[in-house]
Amino acid sequence: MLMSATGLATLPSISNAHLSFAPQNCAACHGNPSLSTTPGNGGFLKFGNNGNTLVGMVSSGQFTITNSTNTQVEGGFTGIFAGVVGPFAPATSQPLGGSLGADGKNYLTPGSSDTRTYTYAPTVRGANTATLSFTPTNGFNSPVPTVTITLQGQGVAPVVALDNSKTNAGNVRVGTTGSVQTTVKNIGDGNLSGLGDVSNLHGTVTAGSGAFTGSGGSFNLQDGGSQAFAYSFTPTSRGGATVNVNVSTSNGSSDGHNNAQGPTPVALSGTGVAPVYHSSVAPGGTLSFSDVIHGATLSISNLTTDADLGALTDLTLLSAQISGADAGMFSLVNFASGLQLGKDDTFDLGLSFATADSGSHSALLTILTDEGAALGASGHAFTYLLSANTIAPAVPEPGALQLMLAGLVATGVLVRQRRKKASQDD
Repeated sequence: MLMSATGLATLPSISNAHLSFAPQNCAACHGNPSLSTTPGNGGFLKFGNNGNTLVGMVSSGQFTITNSTNTQVEGGFTGIFAGVVGPFAPATSQPLGGSLGADGKNYLTPGSSDTRTYTYAPTVRGANTATLSFTPTNGFNSPVPTVTITLQGQGVAPVVALDNSKTNAGNVRVGTTGSVQTTVKNIGDGNLSGLGDVSNLHGTVTAGSGAFTGSGGSFNLQDGGSQAFAYSFTPTSRGGATVNVNVSTSNGSSDGHNNAQGPTPVALSGTGVAPVYHSSVAPGGTLSFSDVIHGATLSISNLTTDADLGALTDLTLLSAQISGADAGMFSLVNFASGLQLGKDDTFDLGLSFATADSGSHSALLTILTDEGAALGASGHAFTYLLSANTIAPAVPEPGALQLMLAGLVATGVLVRQRRKKASQDD
């Protein structure tokens, strides 16, 4: 095979051919015509942008057959543009155009060309090839030349992928906020089509709900791009919580077909944990002081059933105040602001009552804690009615009252801290 000055493949002509089929040919003096094509024999017809076509779009390419014989001495030929298989088209063959010969067939005359357009419409990402051959049907003596080219296309598309590695907030203290997120990625190759925005990945993510707040939003991602959508988890009670947000795309399906996809649910989760305040007298109840022993004890415990998670489950007694008309008759014996109780710890709060007046006396005890709030922040408060009824002037007696108070003072802050004692023993 020789190459012409234009770079096209040119099959050599053969002399002494029988050319009576074309009206302009003389069988006694002319040889075979010269056949050339674009692309040339063994070449490639590529579709789209450097061979890349966006899935769902159509690109085209042309195959040209030329009779490059000397118009003074050689003749024409006939043939068929072959059909091709999908995703290439057309599927049906088409006759070569030209001038009508004496035998009623169309001949491509010397110096003329005929071109057919072939298309490529990929339906999924990946490479596609098809073989296209042309063999003249009239005009050549043996051997009859054949030109074969390869149709070549690559379907490209955006592809959605989700990174859900950070969708669990874990343990979050009630009254505080944790965070979660889902990340949308474009792991496709649609931008190779050269079509710009239409080849990006497009879609939306819905807003959060319940304990999870976040606005969601839309995304428009180029190849290799990603976008994180953040949500806050603010538990109002202990226990697990889950809510779904939905990811929808208008293109870029994960199967490579560049279809719409979704809504795809993404589960956001987290667990609310907290200390649990408990007292030997229920909040709102009454602590009574007898006429004989003017003292009382309120046992306060942290009875959370969560694991011992330190700052996430510790209970802080921030303050204790006595108020009311008779507040001056009651006092706290051993309270220390900021006392922390770990899981299963108990503190015995001592109170005393003293007055020279007879009759009924009362006050209100308020204990402020960080239950329902961050460690050390103001949370739930609990109140108790302090009640005493004296029938005679209350003169401090060196009896049971003094012994009880002395015991409380001697032991200081009475906290039964199993966890802390265990750590000290280690």
